[in-house]
Amino acid sequence: MKAFRFGLEKILDLRTFRCKQAERQLAEKVGICAQIENAILDRRQLMRLYRLEMKGLAFQERWAVERYISRLGHEVQKLTEEYNKAVIEREHAAEVFRKALAEKKSLENLKQKLAERYRKSSLRWEVMQADDQFQSFRGER
Repeated sequence: MKAFRFGLEKILDLRTFRCKQAERQLAEKVGICAQIENAILDRRQLMRLYRLEMKGLAFQERWAVERYISRLGHEVQKLTEEYNKAVIEREHAAEVFRKALAEKKSLENLKQKLAERYRKSSLRWEVMQADDQFQSFRGER
């Protein structure tokens, strides 16, 4: 009997490629979210540090530090808005990845089922061939 050949192999390859592509895009979006989150945490940490250190400063220095803290606060707001947009993009990329993975898995499952069916059919055929040979061998005696 011939070896098993899956007729939709090219489509499975394409779905595998799309799945890997979607996974890369998701990883990129996750990385962007992590960078923005780290930037927000850094700004907030700086704000805390400067608030603690400005207690012993003169009026002019204290005013400059307050302005800097205010600027950091604006940066945190802006970064938070960017983060919210990035999270939406990340969730969209995750959904695209889940769909691509499901499509790939469905074809892989079909391939496995057909391969198993082919293997069983092939085994039956081999058993029938062996029986025929045995019967012909018994008949010659």
